[in-house]
Amino acid sequence: MKKTKTYLICLSFLFASQNVVAGELELNHELNVRGYYGVSQSKKKPSNNNMSNRLVNRNDFKGSATYDFENDYKLGIHNSSSLIYRQHDATYNHDGEWRFYNYGMFTTPYGSFIGGQDFNVAHRFHRGAKDFGPMGIDDSNMTWFLGDANWKNGKNSVAFLTPKSSSMMDDGRALKFSYITPKVFENTIFGFTYTPNTPSRRGLISRYNDYAHDDAYVMAMHNEWEIDSGDLYTSAGYGFFNRNTQTLTLGATYLQGNWSFATGYRNSFTYGDESITKTSTNSRLPVFYDNYRESWSWDASVGYKFGPIKTSVAYLHTQAKKTDNQDDLFIWNNTYAYSKMIDFYLIGGYLKARGDNKLPANNNRGYAAVAGIGLNF
Repeated sequence: MKKTKTYLICLSFLFASQNVVAGELELNHELNVRGYYGVSQSKKKPSNNNMSNRLVNRNDFKGSATYDFENDYKLGIHNSSSLIYRQHDATYNHDGEWRFYNYGMFTTPYGSFIGGQDFNVAHRFHRGAKDFGPMGIDDSNMTWFLGDANWKNGKNSVAFLTPKSSSMMDDGRALKFSYITPKVFENTIFGFTYTPNTPSRRGLISRYNDYAHDDAYVMAMHNEWEIDSGDLYTSAGYGFFNRNTQTLTLGATYLQGNWSFATGYRNSFTYGDESITKTSTNSRLPVFYDNYRESWSWDASVGYKFGPIKTSVAYLHTQAKKTDNQDDLFIWNNTYAYSKMIDFYLIGGYLKARGDNKLPANNNRGYAAVAGIGLNF
């Protein structure tokens, strides 16, 4: 990320003093332009083989303006934007997709305060298999090439019959407010997030259901440990969503030399009379559209760097508790950093999605091979 620093002279508050306060304004920006071409084959039951190819273009911009003052205080505004084009994608309601997120952060010796469109602290802290390669395994972009009937987020229908990650992303990037403590015992931080209205296109909660505008509370912790010649990072999160849904997440990442190992776990459950929806009268909400509320998932990954090349293998398993819906996703990511500005990708994927016996259209398995190039500015 490129940085620009500017020194400012600011008058003291309401000119109450003749002294001047020197501050530093830091501007950061990063632009990534990536193009992928993939060939995939899916086998839906009963026998129906489908071979397809697709071109995908994704452009990501990240920018921030941070003002440092009084030594230990920082006030920042952050932006994250994505523009995505998916060629002849019949499973999506249109070719283009635009994502735009903003949040502010105030950092002090007493902790950090965050407000805006951002993920909750459990997702921020999560150390599961989520950061390996451009496709990733957490909320994977491999769905651009391998569609899963258990994960739907269209214009007129939203359903997650299984979760799509091991992290806590129920409320996605809905507007929220978070607090993160300073380090405790030199290696631990805690966080808390409040979300007034939970629906978000990057989350699991459908904006069409009757509890879509309930609030949510999330607590999380993150730890750093030095073990032998490596570093161990662990995380834990607990969330309360929409009156009666609770989610627990755990994660761990171990780094040693050029090796990296990671695993994550998620368990969601309901209590009382408001369990998952077994019947639906809303055309936008299929049966079991909120099945993720009673489910579990786990993932694991291993990666290795040698010179400009990084390769990693990741696996995600998700499963609903009261139906037969489950998914198995494998991704093999390979990245060659030709230079600071140019990356080349070669990615393989396999997905097996199984639906409940009462929903015969939800069974599919497929393979994908994807090549790509990335430009970094």
